[in-house]
Amino acid sequence: HRLSHDGQKISFGGGFAIGCLISLAATIAWVGGWEIVQAATGMDFMAQYMDATIKGMEAAGNSAAEIAAAKSELLADAEAYKSTPQRLAMSTMEILPIGIVVSAISALIEWKRSA
Repeated sequence: HRLSHDGQKISFGGGFAIGCLISLAATIAWVGGWEIVQAATGMDFMAQYMDATIKGMEAAGNSAAEIAAAKSELLADAEAYKSTPQRLAMSTMEILPIGIVVSAISALIEWKRSA
């Protein structure tokens, strides 16, 4: 998409918009795929995550107070993760911000190259 339909170079804004739309499509696919996997497998991601995090902290020699504080935070996160809108928001925030940053960098590179 370096050239528009009339032969003009694409602007930074145009390149950024295209990149953001691609990022949005990727985000929708990511979040939708994650929801499908969770529904199809019955996986309890947060339980697995909490277990791995606590075991890692214990192996690293963290104090009992630090582990207790982490457990408290993880339990709150797990409770929030049960809410579909909250889970969708968390999954979206895993990928969309990176897509926007990459879109901006790519648009800037292409804009500078065509100047």
